[in-house]
Amino acid sequence: MLKRLPFILFVVALVLGAFFAGMWVWQTRVFPYRLAYSAHKTLRVALEMRGLVASEDEDGSVAAARRVALENAPEGESNKLNTASLLECDRSEAARELTNRLRKREFPERLKCPAARVASREASAKRLEFIAADRLDDPVLLGGGRGRFLEHCPPSPRSAGCLAVEYSRAGEVSRAIPFRPQAIEAANIVSEQDYPYEHPPGWVFWKNALATSIDPYPGGDLLAVFRASHAFPYGGGAARVAPDGHPRWFRKDYSHHLPHIIDDNFALVPGFRVEQKNRTLQVGQLKSALGCEEERWLVDTVRLIDGAGRLLEEIDILGALLESSYNGILFPRSKKCDPTHLNFAHQLGPDAGGVDGIAPGDIVVSLRNLSAFGIIDRDTRRLKRLERGGFIRQHAVRHFEKARFLMFDNLGTDGVHGPSRLLMVDLATGKETTLFPRDHTPAHLRRVTAVDGHIEVSPDRRRVLFNERTHGRILELRLSDGRVLNIFRQLHDLSSVDAIPEPFRQRAWVFQSGASSYANRF
Repeated sequence: MLKRLPFILFVVALVLGAFFAGMWVWQTRVFPYRLAYSAHKTLRVALEMRGLVASEDEDGSVAAARRVALENAPEGESNKLNTASLLECDRSEAARELTNRLRKREFPERLKCPAARVASREASAKRLEFIAADRLDDPVLLGGGRGRFLEHCPPSPRSAGCLAVEYSRAGEVSRAIPFRPQAIEAANIVSEQDYPYEHPPGWVFWKNALATSIDPYPGGDLLAVFRASHAFPYGGGAARVAPDGHPRWFRKDYSHHLPHIIDDNFALVPGFRVEQKNRTLQVGQLKSALGCEEERWLVDTVRLIDGAGRLLEEIDILGALLESSYNGILFPRSKKCDPTHLNFAHQLGPDAGGVDGIAPGDIVVSLRNLSAFGIIDRDTRRLKRLERGGFIRQHAVRHFEKARFLMFDNLGTDGVHGPSRLLMVDLATGKETTLFPRDHTPAHLRRVTAVDGHIEVSPDRRRVLFNERTHGRILELRLSDGRVLNIFRQLHDLSSVDAIPEPFRQRAWVFQSGASSYANRF
């Protein structure tokens, strides 16, 4: 044993030396830190895609809390925590295992669960429910994607379901736009060198890109925005799609979240740049480096594109914030790698005014990670105003009229009516008004998503589509009193999908919602 002691000590010293060298490399981030980090990240994402480890989504803490609440809730309490009973999930172990496998391999992320109470043959009929109205006032576009609305867009080598369907005033599907992801990818008009992505092994656009947002052009085309699931960065690009589903162009360019079409030749699309260098934040005599511990971070922009997909201008939202008197809001930063998280940009209408700092043509930007929205000057592109209030981690702030703004407030309401709400903010008076839910709202409609969402206002400004994306439900609300007029549910018949075993083919399946819009808003 004593003869081996020098060798043992040498091995121990070697191991300890390698350990401390590794710690030093990791802390100082010198070579080969970047290679090791990239290898770890690639392995992690590859395992997520195969369902072998849980996903690390950006709102993991909120999502995990809701999953625990749902799984542990008594059977009679499920509607209070989830959505209406028709969207109640089958919570059996077999259903959870199958859903997890399908989300990773067949329907990334947007598949929610097999419905507990709806047969597959009933999915189409129970998708739309009239509540306070016996007929739609306007045709409504419901966003789809891979595996959705298969009765209208059967799967084929060139189609993977419907990108969107239009419900007529009579409540019937009057138009179905096929989702053709392979054709969309082939129509890319930007250089891959300008927008490099990190895709794990096995990643393909037609399967892993999610159609998350749509907005209609005046002539019937759609502007669709995609998310690059399990890839970095997550912005998957934007495409203009004809009514037959064929793309006119596609920009694989880090576009993300919901677009806003101004006219046939002009649209606002949230995007970002991937930066490595820190920016300097200075507030008075205080200075700080603004950056990310992973070295590459997301800097939000608003992209202005024309009808042919050409980039006209890119507004640097973080730069505008840093150069404004509001830059102190970046102390402290809760999301260093995504400091603002722009989720919507909307042009103010011709009646905007009534207070200093807003005018027709300005752009309102919704900044989720700051729980704030800003007003960008139409001419100088400088930040004129930054507004905070009782709203928290809001989505889809849009100009309504004069100095009033509507938003999907995710965490700003109380335990009885929330956690999310439809909120009106009046900058002229400082008043914040909850339009939905209200005391008269049925109990099973009060508890709505705490993670994300979107709203779309009708052309007559009397109604709004309130999109609970996580739950797979869209409520059409009357703005005057917050009454629910109609409910659109993301219920789908997947009985034709071979990957689903026979017992579960008899169930309707619930998806998270894509974006929705009024089809005739122009």
